[in-house]
Amino acid sequence: MFYKNLNLFGILTFESNNYNKILKAIKDSKAYISFVESSKDKGTLNKRYENYVMLKQAAYTFNAPKRNKDSNTTSIYSLLTPQSISTEMIDKFLNEHGMNDDFEYEYGIEHSQESVYTTTHKVIPIEYSTFHLAVDLDNHYEQLNRRYLNDTFLFNNYQRFFLIPFLGKYENKYVKPVVIVNVYDVGIITIQLSIAISKGKIEITNKEPNSIQLTDVEFYQEKNNFSKKDYWKRKKVDSVTIYQIMDYYFDLLKLICKKQELVPQSQKQIAWVLGDFEPNKRSLHKEFVDKNKGLYVSYLTNAQKDIIERMPDEYLDEYLNKTIINKYNTMHFYCSDAISLLSFSHSAFHKEAVAALKENEKELKKEKVYDQALSESYIQYSMFYMSEFLRFYELTFIKRFYALKLLNSLSSSSFNSLKEYNSNRKEFNALKRNYDEQLLFKTYGSPMELYINILEKSGTDKIVDKVEKLFTSAREDISSAREFAIKQSETYILIISSILTVLLGYRGIQYLVEGLLFNLPFKVGEIIALHPFRWTVSLWLILCFSMLILNLIRFKAIKK
Repeated sequence: MFYKNLNLFGILTFESNNYNKILKAIKDSKAYISFVESSKDKGTLNKRYENYVMLKQAAYTFNAPKRNKDSNTTSIYSLLTPQSISTEMIDKFLNEHGMNDDFEYEYGIEHSQESVYTTTHKVIPIEYSTFHLAVDLDNHYEQLNRRYLNDTFLFNNYQRFFLIPFLGKYENKYVKPVVIVNVYDVGIITIQLSIAISKGKIEITNKEPNSIQLTDVEFYQEKNNFSKKDYWKRKKVDSVTIYQIMDYYFDLLKLICKKQELVPQSQKQIAWVLGDFEPNKRSLHKEFVDKNKGLYVSYLTNAQKDIIERMPDEYLDEYLNKTIINKYNTMHFYCSDAISLLSFSHSAFHKEAVAALKENEKELKKEKVYDQALSESYIQYSMFYMSEFLRFYELTFIKRFYALKLLNSLSSSSFNSLKEYNSNRKEFNALKRNYDEQLLFKTYGSPMELYINILEKSGTDKIVDKVEKLFTSAREDISSAREFAIKQSETYILIISSILTVLLGYRGIQYLVEGLLFNLPFKVGEIIALHPFRWTVSLWLILCFSMLILNLIRFKAIKK
């Protein structure tokens, strides 16, 4: 079995002082499955949604497809349901909503003797399965965060929610989507949309890998507060892309947090997870990768078949070597500028899968479905293993987004004031501080190394360096602008002083001529006294000319 899981990351921004209001709005909306408050060591389930999926599961099982409804057959049924669900509730549900094909069916004959047999029916709606998967993943993410991330960041700066899913098919088979929302106090919300797909055939498609479409999609109607009845209300769409699904969750969060004015951002990142889950075929994952180099480059570059076929083997090898982060016997991890790829061999969790099936091994082998059960078990384990990589990939996505945002801001416009510069510089320093590996992680180890390597391979470090250089350049520009402004101010002062000097200088010169020059010895005073007006005007003109020369010299100095 060839397995792939598509993870699309999107971002919304908000004013950081609305952080607590946004958390409250999401909690009040009941648009989540679960969340964990790390600081309180408390997990919360959405009881409304839990009751909804439990009722749906009970009703579907009661109306199981292979249930014997022949009136000529004597049947005794025992329905195992929670105490909160009655037969009347099931009947009402089936009358109002009926039964669709959105379920998985487990049916088995436990005992058979002559004309008597015992069977078990378990109908599992997709939403029921997704609900429990989300709860398990939520607990796993919490343990992961507590094991590796700094307590200050975990308890004060961040809150995670698993949102209600949607229904949709890929190649006529229902998927089990997981939607994770992370709210950060710096003013960012990330949405991770995870969709698992199982395929028997390994192939490079004629379309870009990221362009997959889901059919028969059903979204919950957008509400800012969900009652239990609202989970039955759907809007159906024949076909959507993964980006349109992301837009739905953008719109849902914008409606829930309407007063806080969330702003969707265009930046997206994708993480693919591939699995070679055919049991007992290849012990070393390198064998699978070497055989499918074109497939891997296709996913890392989002390139279709005709483009990959034009690439020589040397280029494929070079590209994979350039983007590799981890290369183990059972797992490879690659990262390019906007796409990462995590690839597993079945041997990564073969022992765990075998142990999980140990109790039913004989029965599964007897029914010749043991290998299929193993493959399904590999998929379940991969969902948890991949989270240990994608959690840190998501953190690099935040840092990359912030760095790009500042880079675009610095490139497209200049700062008009030192205050504006200091504000942006403060934001940049907060980015470096909050997402610095030494402060983000508790201890040095594999997760920190992974985070550092992703920052490098994704080009985030280069972007941060560019921003740093632009800030240095901007600081120099601001210093020059301030100096120019100061010189201009001094010039204006000099001009005004000159005008005042000229206006007041004539009277002063007149006093100087009459009081001092008239009294000069050696008949000089007598000569000046013969023409006092001429001498006064001459000295005043010399003063005016001096002021003009000084201002011209100052003006030329500023221009330089």
